[in-house]
Amino acid sequence: MFRPLFPPRPEGSLPPESLSGLRGHIVQPKYDDIRAVIYFLPDSGITLLSRQREPIASFRMTDRMRASFERLKLPRGEFHVLDGGLLRRWRDRVVLWDVLVYRGNHLLGTTYRQRYELLKKIAGNPVKWEGDTGHRIALRIAETLWLAPDLGGSGLHETFARFREIEGIEGFVLKDPNGRLERGIRERNNGTWQIRVRKPSANYFF
Repeated sequence: MFRPLFPPRPEGSLPPESLSGLRGHIVQPKYDDIRAVIYFLPDSGITLLSRQREPIASFRMTDRMRASFERLKLPRGEFHVLDGGLLRRWRDRVVLWDVLVYRGNHLLGTTYRQRYELLKKIAGNPVKWEGDTGHRIALRIAETLWLAPDLGGSGLHETFARFREIEGIEGFVLKDPNGRLERGIRERNNGTWQIRVRKPSANYFF
């Protein structure tokens, strides 16, 4: 019997005008999503739970979604937990951004950079952008499964200006690549290595 985890949650926030002075973070879009923690069970079952560790009432596993999950390079017969979101605007799409448990091992103490590199391998190292939104907001793993990209680097303020115009994007989440995973025993956890940057005048819950 698996024990559900609370997913990492950013606590700090910065205004968009601070982006031009930031360097070295892994930068990902903050999607308008329902937080989804995805459990791959040893008996090949797949379960999605919310941030509150409850079943997601609006989600029903489709054959397309199951086929997309099965494209992931996860050893069968072992326990894995991935962290992501069920997108509201683009139905039947899940985007991934972290791996919390791999091959039965809770990845405590690992850096976000290490886990993101592992997640990319699990996803098959995708390089093509999704084509459903017309805005290239994620990398395409499979038909209904996407990977959150790293948008960091130069021109971050300009990148934010482009993304702020996209409906379904609430802002950015900046992650310290050296931030280490701590045990998620409370709903608010692992907030010290993540910073949110909201669209101006937005009132979103991260």
